[in-house]
Formats: sequence, structure tokens, C-alpha cells
Amino acid sequence: MATQQPSGNPADDIPLTPEQRIGQAQALHRQGQAGRATALCQQILQQQPGMVAARQLLAVILREQGQLAQADALLTGLLKQLPQSPELMYEMALLRYEQGQPAVAQQLLQRVVQLKPGHAFAHMVLGRLLDRQGEVGRARFHLQRAYELRPEDETICKDLGGVLRRLGHLDHAVHYYRVAWSLNHDYAEALLGWARLEEGRNNLERAAELVGFARRRAMDELLVDLTEGLVLRRQGNLDEALTLLAPEKVEKCNASLRSAWERERGNILDRMGRYDEAFAAYQEAARIGREEQGLVYQAEGNRILFDRLHDYFKRERIDVLPRAGKGKREEEGPIFVVGFPRSGTTMVEQILASHPNIVAGDEMHAVAQLAGETPQRLKSKSPYPECLDTLTGTQGERLVQGLRDSFTRMVQLHGVMEPGKGRYTDKTPLNETHLGLLHLLFPEAPLVHLIRHPLDVVLSSFFNDVRHGGHFASRLEDTARHYAMTMDMVQQYRDELDLNYLPLRYEDLVDEQETNTRKLLEFVGEPWHEGCLEFHRNKREARTASYAQVKEKLYTRSRFRYKNYRAHLDSIIPILEPHIERLGYSVDGD
Repeated sequence: MATQQPSGNPADDIPLTPEQRIGQAQALHRQGQAGRATALCQQILQQQPGMVAARQLLAVILREQGQLAQADALLTGLLKQLPQSPELMYEMALLRYEQGQPAVAQQLLQRVVQLKPGHAFAHMVLGRLLDRQGEVGRARFHLQRAYELRPEDETICKDLGGVLRRLGHLDHAVHYYRVAWSLNHDYAEALLGWARLEEGRNNLERAAELVGFARRRAMDELLVDLTEGLVLRRQGNLDEALTLLAPEKVEKCNASLRSAWERERGNILDRMGRYDEAFAAYQEAARIGREEQGLVYQAEGNRILFDRLHDYFKRERIDVLPRAGKGKREEEGPIFVVGFPRSGTTMVEQILASHPNIVAGDEMHAVAQLAGETPQRLKSKSPYPECLDTLTGTQGERLVQGLRDSFTRMVQLHGVMEPGKGRYTDKTPLNETHLGLLHLLFPEAPLVHLIRHPLDVVLSSFFNDVRHGGHFASRLEDTARHYAMTMDMVQQYRDELDLNYLPLRYEDLVDEQETNTRKLLEFVGEPWHEGCLEFHRNKREARTASYAQVKEKLYTRSRFRYKNYRAHLDSIIPILEPHIERLGYSVDGD
């Protein structure tokens, strides 16, 4: 049997401890030598089978190699052994996301940052998940925290820049894109985010320049292709854009990129008037989202919520509850612009934000967040909305005022207000679901409800991959059902509550801009301002899918766009027809 010969260096002959050997394995993993790291972990586990660090590293490597079932088995066993380990929860969150369970991943990450507030990467990934769900304000909080913990990480800087861009803080966003680029000159994603920012500003020449620079640096050419295709479409170079985004180029890409690729192809084909092909591309993007990303409509949870809202918000029940008044932290208060996604809320917010006394709050998600937290805040064992029964007597007046003050603090955390402007808008999609709660907290606040042809709204939400409302846009029929439930709820609120409410038709605003803009400003209590007619000159970037449209003067090409896709809408017309008629539209007319 061969014996180990002395090395000549006494230090080399001292056996390494298991902790030192796992340190070596971790170093090999960081260097990209996954095979050697795996072999070393297996050797360690032969001698010390219960070593947590070795099993955890093996699980990480298995996840990275796509062996998700094996990684799951390892992590599940480890978490049974150490159920409160933030590191294991973090790894399980990454695994659950890759398995198409983003909601589970989010819950795990929220637990991680509770147990270990200094976990920078948990804050980063949680910020990303919230951003993808449209909860950009909350995403900013977590990404800002991640940056404070690890300012030298280029990925965190890039992600923070992206969230700030979507919030309309463009100069700050550019700063973080620059920082990310300075930290790693091969990090093309920072340049591509910057290019998207310039595209949002309609600075298409600068956007194309940044894309070109990114292409010279990028490891992932397909991500560059996707951004360049977007810029080419915005420039009107449709044939070139479609050629660049050939479907066969993305067969080996991850699901997120393939879904975005198909959706951008749909946008290009739509602009070319090739509507059947465009619809097929949008359908394929949605299929990838459902089947490979786990973006499936939460139908049962939404049904239960709407049933309970219907049962609770009746006049005889609500009239006995107290209303909040203006708090000490408030100036002139909010203007709520409500409406189903793609109904025109972004355009109306841009009109209002062109007034010298109004700043755009954009999508803060504070109302839905507050609704979810209300049982805890009221110390009630009943869920929302039944927990509102706690708001009785003198104590109820104090509690409802506390809820309003909490909302105001959330607005302040978003950094919405600007010097010299006394009012702000909140145009979070589907706030109309919670008009009852808003009526209790802000009975005096104006509610501007955007109405648009239901077929246009539903089709556009589906095309744009709207992720609010539990991923209702993951299938066209689910989009229609969620719209129908939402509009039924709005009608009940109007019948049962004395709302400060203005319904505003998108088509009327397009046809008679000045008349309806005057009507809008009069309703919210602001004097006429000519700049509101030039809303497209507003420097802020609207962060929704409507960002390009609100940089143009009013146009009519989006009115009754559904007619181009009429052959594909038979499955949703029976769902929407009652609402089409109630709102004064018709299926095949205007």
C-alpha cells in the first residue's frame, strides 16, 4: 500500500479540518470549478455525513446545474434539521423561484430579511420579485437596503437603477447605472438598462448608441438583441427589428427572456398590421409565463376576496363606521386615479402631473398593502374586510385615523412629494378593488375612474403581461373574468357608498381633449392650466406599458384596437358583454 511522502514543508503535512476543506470547496465553486467543488463535498460527506455546509453547497451546485429535484431533496432535509436558518431559507427561495413558484419564494425571502436584516442578497432578490409583480415602491426599499449593505455589487446597483427608472427618478437611475458600469466594464446589462431609460425619454439615438456599446461588451447577445429590437421598433424600423428577433434564436434561452422575446415580436407584428401572427406571439409569451415561469392566475383567492367584499360593503354596515380626517402630515391630499390596467390611467396621471400643484405618485400599492395589514393593525382576529367592524365608537375614530396616517407615511417613504406642490396622485392599478377602504380613509379625496371599451382593456392587458391581481393576464379568458369581477365590485361601491367619484371615458378624452381636461381639473379642485393639454412634454417617465404613448400628443389609433383581433375574441365576449352594454359600448360597434 502506497504511503504519503513528506512534502518537505511541515505545514503541508498537517491534515485539513472539515471546515478548511469546505472552505476550499466554496472557493472552487466561486472560481467556476463546480465539478471539483462537488467532488470535494462528496469526500467530506463520506467522512462527516451530517456536515450542513457541505450538503448546502451541493444543493446550490445542483440548483445551478438544473438538477432541481435533487437540490430540493437536499434543502428540504436541511430545513427540517435547521428550520430557522436564513441561509437555507434563502437557497430554498432561489430554488422555488426556478421551480416556477414566485409567491413561495417571496414568502421565504421576507422571512429571511426578518431573521437576518443584513442579508444583502435576500433584499436584492426580494426587490427583483416585487419589481416583477409591479410593486416598485416596495422593490425600491429592499434594493436600497441591499445597496447600503453591499455598495460594491454591480448587480445591486443595476437593479436599483432599474427600479428608480420605473419610478421616474431618471437622474438617480442614471447614477446607479453608471456606478454599476464603473464597477464592471463588462457588465452590459447596466448599459441596456440605461438604454431603456433613454428610450423611455424618447432619446432614441442615445438609446441606440448605448445598445451598440453594450453589444461590444456583452456575453449574452440575445439580451442585447431584445433591447435593440425594442429601439428599432420605436424608431419605426420594423422589418429590421423583426429580422433581429427571429424566433429560432432563443430556443436555448431561459423562460423569462423567451417570454419577453415573443411579446416584443408581437409588438412589432402588431405595428406591421400582421395581427394574426401578433396574436400567436402574444399567446406563446403567455404560455411560457404560465407553464415555465409559474405565472398562473390565482383564481380561487381572487374569487374569495371579491365574494367577501360584496358581502361586507353594504350601506347599512358602512354608514355606522367612522371616517378619517386630514392628518397633521398631509398637505392638500391625494387624488386617486383608478381603473383597470390599460384603461388610460397613465395618460390621466400625466395630464394631472402637468399641473403646477400636482405631482405624480405613480403606482405605490399602499392601499392594497394597507388592506392586507389592517387585521394586524386593528388587532382583530377577523380577516379583511370583516376586521373593519373593530372601527366603532371613539376608539374606532382613533383607529381609522391611524390607518390614514399609515397610508401617508407610506407615501412619504416613496419620496413622492416635491417642494411647491401640495397634491399627489396615486394610480395603482386595481385600487378600485378597495374603494370601500378608501372611502373610510379619504372620504373627501377625488376618485377619477377611467372607463374604456372592455375588449380594448382586456386585450391590451393580456398583450402587455400585466401581473397585478394575481397574474390575471396569464390567459385571455382569466383577464376577462377578473375585469368582470372588478367592474361588478365598482358598481356595488357606487350603489352602496357616497363616493366622491368621476367616471371618465378614455374615448371621450381622446375625442374632446380640452373639454374633458377642464372637467377633470374642476372635479379635483384645481384651476385651469394650459400645460395640461401639453402633457406629452412632461419630463417625467411614466413607468407603465403606456410610457411611449404618453410622450405623444393624443391620438386615436388605440381606440377600438380590439377590432383588429376580433376573430380571436369569441371566448371572452360572453364574459364581457354585460359590461360592454352597461358602459354604453357595443361588441362590433363603438
